Amino acid sequence: MAKTELTTAGNQAGLPANFIDDELMGSPSGFENVTAQDVLIPRLTILQKMSPQIDKSEPQYIQNAEYGDFCDTGTGEIFKDKITIVPVYFARVFLEWAPRNTGKGLVHNHGTDASILTKAKPDEKNRMVLANGNYIAETATWYVLNLTANRRRSFIPLTSTGLKHSRRWMTLLTSERVKKPDGTEFMPPMFYRAWDVTTVEEKNNDGAWKNWKFSPADPILALDPSKTILREAKEFYEQAKSGMVKGDVASQAEDHAKSNNDDIPF
Repeated sequence: MAKTELTTAGNQAGLPANFIDDELMGSPSGFENVTAQDVLIPRLTILQKMSPQIDKSEPQYIQNAEYGDFCDTGTGEIFKDKITIVPVYFARVFLEWAPRNTGKGLVHNHGTDASILTKAKPDEKNRMVLANGNYIAETATWYVLNLTANRRRSFIPLTSTGLKHSRRWMTLLTSERVKKPDGTEFMPPMFYRAWDVTTVEEKNNDGAWKNWKFSPADPILALDPSKTILREAKEFYEQAKSGMVKGDVASQAEDHAKSNNDDIPF
């Protein structure tokens, strides 16, 4: 019987290659009842000076992790200097956080419903604060394929000072035009090209932190003429849009609790 090598996340972790046969490939998947509550997409973050991943006393500590590294909080994988990603879906969501000094962390995910802002008022730091003392963080949420990790599905939540970098990135994305064979132009889908991501340091009177910088890389069809990236991007887009998959927002609570600077994007 024919054998087919299977490339999986397990292989990415350095495990032995797996093989499947034609009969297994034709079997029911077993995922028929999977919902958004069952699938969480790991978060990509930039490690800050107070991140638990670089604190040896914390259970989340990762050996050799350093300030300014990129980190997949789901797998614990660290990426130095640069990652390359393909954005596939964007959503602006509103997260309700308790004040950091309470230690309560994330209170509620209001999703894309911006009406919660009508119940909040800006404080002296321009945070939108509810009557109960919690505040609403506008969070630009990007679902991406991490090409540096073999197209791993990930999400990047940008809030606070990260919002300006999200808006700049969106401006670049929506400004791109591609010529058709007839000479007319159209705005390509978000996943038309890959993007290189590096960091830039920012600071205020309370300290310094690393933020996101997005630079255009090659179109995905130039990187992968087989269209594997394109097919995976389209599938991920549909699942994120339908709500079948969601980012692991709760993982942000670790960074939120450790940071003592409200301007640092956690």
